[in-house]
Amino acid sequence: LAQVEQMLIDVDMELSRLPREDAAAINAARDALPLLCLSSRHIMLFLQNEDFVPRRAALRMARFWTERIDLYGDAAFNITSNISLPTEDDLLRMYNRSYDVVECRDPAVREEHRVMARAFLDRFEGCMIEAIRNEIHTYPDSKKESYLKALESCPHRVEELYLDFLRCTNFSIKSSAERMINYFHFYDKLFGPSASDNLVGEFLPISQMTMGDRAIEDLELGFCRLVPNANDAHGRPIMFFDFSYLKEGSYTMMGALKSVFYVANVLAQDENTLKNGVVLIESHRNCEPQHYNFQLLKQAVSLLSYCLPIQIKVTHSLRPIDGMPEWQTHITKKLEYLAGRVSRFRVVPHCCTLEDFVNTAEDAYGISREILPKEIGGEATLDSWREWLAIRADLEDMGEVE
Repeated sequence: LAQVEQMLIDVDMELSRLPREDAAAINAARDALPLLCLSSRHIMLFLQNEDFVPRRAALRMARFWTERIDLYGDAAFNITSNISLPTEDDLLRMYNRSYDVVECRDPAVREEHRVMARAFLDRFEGCMIEAIRNEIHTYPDSKKESYLKALESCPHRVEELYLDFLRCTNFSIKSSAERMINYFHFYDKLFGPSASDNLVGEFLPISQMTMGDRAIEDLELGFCRLVPNANDAHGRPIMFFDFSYLKEGSYTMMGALKSVFYVANVLAQDENTLKNGVVLIESHRNCEPQHYNFQLLKQAVSLLSYCLPIQIKVTHSLRPIDGMPEWQTHITKKLEYLAGRVSRFRVVPHCCTLEDFVNTAEDAYGISREILPKEIGGEATLDSWREWLAIRADLEDMGEVE
């Protein structure tokens, strides 16, 4: 113990001997954190990495704080948790900053910054994953039955998803745990041992091969699809629902739900989608009462709202008024307004002509005509969706995508 105390004193002495410009950052850290050099744990990290040579440990410590302040600014003083406790907002800002530094391909970003940012990401993500595990552990087994089955039969799949749900909910532990439990309930029901068409009795990969022929037909139907390889001006993909395709006898309940689950799962595999969210466009064009299966709609809303690791940032609800009587137009606008007020999502009603909708989508929301589906005045065709599905199926068969 006496030897350790002497080494701590020696490091402090070496710090005081550094040239003023080299010591500027460490001195700023000591001013912000008066207990910095009394924290033996903090200084011991540097001693251990420099073979317990006080001079080298002092130089390394000075460089560490120079790089830390350069990377994080004032937030640098909040990340040593045994000295001061950062707020949740501090941690999230630092996480986002570190993530951007690690992912940045700019050669001007210094390698020291990348290493430091990567170390912070690893620690932060590890702590948050442990936290979500502990939160799920508090739920009764009866509520997380499907999650427990997945944990036993495909633990790698569960492990891969923790971070996706955390990012989707902006690292809200409670929301992430709730979504994950709900996710595995639907996963079990649609692709797992509880699925009526699952002859294997295990959790199957979410792919076109495992959907079944009838569900593939429902997927190709196009009532729920994404616009392939296209994002809005904010980098968000487009998920499109067209209820006019839901004609009685043209689809199955199981296949339609598998389609929603499959499309959302594809979206969730993209890092930018987890960060930026998704734009949902729903079309009620040419729809009659018989096109609305309210049981299906209820479960689809549950999937998107409470289960899948994606965030719907905005929903554009289109009810074209081309040829609609004036009284019906007025009522429709009122109903859409009320729906937007009570919805979990931000709903933007569009009771207008198709041409007005296309112009508004591009001018006000950054959704160009090229990426809008053709059914609502855009240029993205249903055939392009089916072609994309065929290419995706080949990639899934070769194991190049999950």
